[in-house]
Order: sequence, then C-alpha cells, then structure tokens
Amino acid sequence: MESVSSELKECRARKVLIAVDLETHSEQILSYSLLAAKDLLCEFTIFHCLKIGDSPQKAQATIKTLLGNAQTQQGKSPHHTFLIHIVEGNLLEQLQELCSQKRFHSLFIGTTNQLNSWIMGSKAKDILMNIDANIIMVPPLADLSFPNNIGILVEKKGKDCLDLFRTISLYTSNYNTFINFVLFSENQQAFAEDRKVIEEYQDLFESNITFSFIVEQEPTYHNFLKYVSDIHCDSAALAWGHDSSMYESAINHETGAVFCSPKMVIFYTKLKVPSYQEENIQTAFVE
Repeated sequence: MESVSSELKECRARKVLIAVDLETHSEQILSYSLLAAKDLLCEFTIFHCLKIGDSPQKAQATIKTLLGNAQTQQGKSPHHTFLIHIVEGNLLEQLQELCSQKRFHSLFIGTTNQLNSWIMGSKAKDILMNIDANIIMVPPLADLSFPNNIGILVEKKGKDCLDLFRTISLYTSNYNTFINFVLFSENQQAFAEDRKVIEEYQDLFESNITFSFIVEQEPTYHNFLKYVSDIHCDSAALAWGHDSSMYESAINHETGAVFCSPKMVIFYTKLKVPSYQEENIQTAFVE
C-alpha cells in the first residue's frame, strides 16, 4: 500500500489562496506558504484588494517582486503554479465571492502587522470569522522553518477533533513531526478519563512521535496559545467553528477583538473531512 505522502503528491492540485496586503510582512506570508506546501502539487492564487487610489499595475509588479524573493528564499518548486488576483472594493465581500467560485482548500493570511501583538488585526479577524475554508494564520514573527513540532488542541466532543486529526495526519504522515496533544482538564479526578480521549487519537499519528499534555487550567483559547508556546511548539492546530469550545473564548467580549499569537503559525480547520481513501475530500491540502 502506498504511503499517504505518495497519495498527497499524486492527487490533483490543491487550490490554495494567499492573501497579502503588500505591507511589511507580505513576503513572510508568501515564504511560509511556499515552505508549508513545498512537496505538494498546488495552484496558488495570490489575492490582493486595492486601497482607494492604488494602481493595479503597481500592485501586480510588487506581488511579482515579493513572490520572486520568496521563491529565492524557499526554492522554486515544479509542483507550484501561480495566479495573481487583484480586486477593488470591500475586501471581505471580494474574498467571499472568489472563495465561492474556486472552493479553495486553504487560505494563508497574516494575523496582524503589529509585532508582538496578541490581538488579531481587524481584517484577519473578519476573514477567520466569515470565510468557510481552512485558514492558516502567519504572524509577523513566525519562524520560516518547516513545521516540526505541532501543538493540537484536543476537544472532548470528538467529531470536529477527528476531522482536524485526519487533516493533520495526512499532512504530517511522511515527515518527522512531533505531535503535542493538549487537553484542558477540570481537575485531578478528571485526568484519567481525559487521558483516554487522547489515546483514542494517537493511532492516527503512528508514524510520528506524540506527546500528551493535560492542562489543569481554564479551557480558553488564550490559555491554549500561551501553553503551546511554553512547550516550544512551532505551530498549532485546532478545530474552529461555532460549536467549538474555543470559539467563544477566542473573542474578547469587551472589545470584540480576537486573540492570536505573535510568533506561532496557527491552523484553523473548518471543513469536514472523511477518511483520505474516500473521494471528493475537502481538506486543507487534499482533494
């Protein structure tokens, strides 16, 4: 039986969107996107919404320069093709329309242009909350190295968590990736039962080294971000949706802001994923 990695490489191209505002950290977002998909067959669409008075010709030239710099840094891949898509008008509306047409498997976007900020930028927040796609958030201080140590939030509900784990296991199956399961537990008495929850998922990552962390803290999104940083993960992933226990806790209800990490890339999975053997898989990297 062929490895999952072989299936990833041989299936049809994944449609990936990279949204850039052409500010300071756009090249960082492009570079990380190419790095994360280095072995995958991808059709990249680089998306930019013009500000009032901006020239589309100048924007296109800037994007080509930034992409060239990113390819120089990460290396050109024969598996990658690129389309530049420049629009005018409302960013969210334009992005929603394009996503409904092209059905991207994943979106790479920046969290904010503010260094060391734990608060997501308003445009990034709008995209995260309103676009029905798997989203990879790249912060300004993200390390440009392949994700080798991923912290995954374990939710006790099961279904969304299983979708997340299937997606991540597809992506990491042929890499020497450390998987860190993080589960918030109410008290010491609940630890034994909670550990069983983690054990149910470990077989999905049998080719990877896994660690389990049960945290006796309030189960909030902000605490998750801080904890995965403390255990030296270089990226993190969680199921994201209205029924996720982290969804409501991600929002500061006094300000309406959404928390983020200034250093760690976060993968938010939204799409439901059957097993990888089935047809018409809609996931971050596989169709």
